[in-house]
Amino acid sequence: MSMRGDWVYLLGQIANTTHHLILIDYLKEEYGIESSLHLDLLHHNFCIIVNDNSTDKESQHAKGLIAFEYEKLMGGVGRLIDPYRQPEFFSKGYCSAQKYFGYYSCSSIPTASIYKEGIVSFLEDLAYQREDFVFFPQTASDSPTNTENSYTSC
Repeated sequence: MSMRGDWVYLLGQIANTTHHLILIDYLKEEYGIESSLHLDLLHHNFCIIVNDNSTDKESQHAKGLIAFEYEKLMGGVGRLIDPYRQPEFFSKGYCSAQKYFGYYSCSSIPTASIYKEGIVSFLEDLAYQREDFVFFPQTASDSPTNTENSYTSC
């Protein structure tokens, strides 16, 4: 996925979070494997970003998304930070992530079209323009002329 502008951190975090929500649950459910390394890294990363003072909205949205991932996979994010008493863009990222990715698990793996729609709707909920989003590689079903997958606003 690409967007006009330099959005590497936010876009990378969307992919990380959405895949982690499914993969961590899958490994636990199917194989009884706890991903303690991933969870330790998530905890370490989150402790660092809690003290980061980046104020641009993409960084704040990404931090809110990471806080959501932390809460979903580890619980107790409130011991480190109150996601509702953070800057507006942080809180919006956190709440929007709950809304669009809160159901992700190995028992509820989204189809490719639902996954793409969830990401686009998440970004749109953060006040970005839908027209700025393009998934690569683009398939015939992603084509703007295909009415089956046309999008509606939230």
